[in-house]
Amino acid sequence: KRYRLYFDETGTGDIKAHEKDSNQRYLSVTGIVFRQDVHDTTFTSRLSAFKRRIFGTPDVVLHRRDIMGCNGVFEALKDETLRAEFDRQFIDLARSIPGPAFTVSIDKKAHLEKYKVWQFDPYHYVLTCLVERYIFWLKRHNAVGDVMGEARSPWHDGRLRRAYRRLYDLGSDYLTAAEAKTRLISRELRLEPKTAN
Repeated sequence: KRYRLYFDETGTGDIKAHEKDSNQRYLSVTGIVFRQDVHDTTFTSRLSAFKRRIFGTPDVVLHRRDIMGCNGVFEALKDETLRAEFDRQFIDLARSIPGPAFTVSIDKKAHLEKYKVWQFDPYHYVLTCLVERYIFWLKRHNAVGDVMGEARSPWHDGRLRRAYRRLYDLGSDYLTAAEAKTRLISRELRLEPKTAN
């Protein structure tokens, strides 16, 4: 069985962003596990059908900030009836996801206060914790998989790929390198732009 962990963040990895904006104190990364064949044959078509029913086209990229602010194509969600239908269908879609979801969060302010000299990059820390959980899940299910996330910028992506490779090559405090290499089918982290949906 081959699986893929799709992940995305809420918040920013900037460890000091909360000093200017208290809403930036936390960073969370959520990963959803899909069996690759189920994702490609079933879930993708269900997601496209959902977007077509609500927005008239499957070419809509669901972005939380825009959905909540009713920006762009999501301006249609200002209509309360359509919004209620969007919410109902989205919940049904989320309930149909055939694999687990993992979320890892960090309080960046507390992290800075605890580690005065050394700080693990918040984004790298939550990704490491997320991939650890994924690998343990793969091990329990005697399965293998890879990891895919949303690209941000060349600089951020390069650093994130290096952090992922470090986990793959060296393991972590809770995971040996052998466990990582046995369960992850690639040493490379796949990152795709938001426009790839």
